[in-house]
Amino acid sequence: MINKDKFITALTIVLLVVIGGAFVLAEKALPGDTLYGVKTQIAEPIAGMFAFTKEAKAEWQKKLAERRLEETQKLIAMGILKEPNTTNATANQTPENSKNPKNTDTTSASKPAPKPTPEPAKPAVTAPAPTPNPPINNRINIRRDESDDD
Repeated sequence: MINKDKFITALTIVLLVVIGGAFVLAEKALPGDTLYGVKTQIAEPIAGMFAFTKEAKAEWQKKLAERRLEETQKLIAMGILKEPNTTNATANQTPENSKNPKNTDTTSASKPAPKPTPEPAKPAVTAPAPTPNPPINNRINIRRDESDDD
């Protein structure tokens, strides 16, 4: 029979290895991966708790933004995401033709984006009518009226 204390120790070590391994694997996870939630909802907030000063917190936020950018670039490189389509004409200019704005590239990226279809008009939302003041008890009014006559 296994000693209860040894079993608990072994179980604790196994759990720490499994959880630690999940955190390590989650560091490389990309959006859509199974461990991405572990990375963004558990591992990163725990790591962020160790940023105590304002400067450290700002540095951590900067690092998170850089991570999201790197993840986006990896997804674009893998073909999972498409590069954002820019409709700005200057986006297609090279250093040679940036001096002459008339010389712009006429590739498909420079075509104007299709106009979005307008959404049907929604009915205006109006506030409910104010409720009238509750009626005053007639007995109180009558008594006041009667007391004024005396």
